[in-house]
Order: sequence, then structure tokens, then C-alpha cells
Amino acid sequence: MKLTVRLAGTNIAILFLGQTVEVAPLYEHIYRDFSIRDKKSEATLKVRFLPEHLKFPSLSLARQESAEEKVIPARTVAAWLRKQSNREAENLVLNERTTCIAYLGGLLVYSPDSSSGQIFLPKKSPHPFRSLYRLLWVFFAQVLGERGSCFLHAAALVRDGKGYVFLGESGAGKST
Repeated sequence: MKLTVRLAGTNIAILFLGQTVEVAPLYEHIYRDFSIRDKKSEATLKVRFLPEHLKFPSLSLARQESAEEKVIPARTVAAWLRKQSNREAENLVLNERTTCIAYLGGLLVYSPDSSSGQIFLPKKSPHPFRSLYRLLWVFFAQVLGERGSCFLHAAALVRDGKGYVFLGESGAGKST
């Protein structure tokens, strides 16, 4: 299942592979205002479960319960992927510019050299999709950052011909 979104003038394709297609309708709904059809994408992300016989690196990513993102050195991920099936690493460029982020058991690998990435989800996790939303936003931020754009978590309004933007964490009262 392919979903293409347009963010800050950049077309980004998200490919839900295998059983991850289960959540594709939810993400179609979440990104419905940004969804575009039949457009060429400038960045691509594949979302997949790892086959059950493959294990995450010795960093215990599958058991990571911290709600903090953890940067994993690309060389560690490259060594781990070499031990796996080549299919898991297809089209991934792993070098010093590659960003690898773990969050709640999921792993994002993003290569700015190819404008592509993959999110690996642990199939045996009790909540395998829990990390997906956050890792998608990290991917979007990386892609847009490479193109001179960024995300803001904000509320905005126009009053008397002037624009106001209120930045802040979720629940901080920006909309109020």
C-alpha cells in the first residue's frame, strides 16, 4: 500500500509492506489533508515488520520502553543488517550521514544520500505500531531539514492583518 503526502513542497511516499498494511487506512486518515495521488515522490520510506526469525541488534531495541528517541550509530546498524537477509537492507545507503533512530522498539534508518529510509517494527512486540507515528515524524523532519524546511508544533492565527504563531508542547494551551 502506497501513501504519498506533500509536506512543505516535498512529495514523500510511504510504502506499507507486508502486514503493516493493516495500519495504512489509519495513516491515510491522519494525513488526508496532505495526501496526493499520482505524483512523483522526492523521498521514499518503507515500513515493514522484521521476519520473526530476525532479531534487533544487541541494543535491546525490541524491549526499549523509554519514550525517548535513541540515536544508534550507523555502523552498528550496518553490521546488524549484514547479518540479516539482504532483502531487509535493499536500497539502504549506510554511511556516516545515515540517521538511525530507535523509539519504543521501532528503528528508523534514513539516508539523506538517497532520500530514502526504512522503519523496522518488531513483530513480537505487544504494541508493534506504537513507535510508528513518532518515527514517521522523525523521518519527515529529516527529509524536510535536508531541503531547508522544518516542522513546527504550533497554533496560528491572523488578527488585524498580522500573523501570530504560538509554539509549544502538546497540551500547553496553544489553541486556547
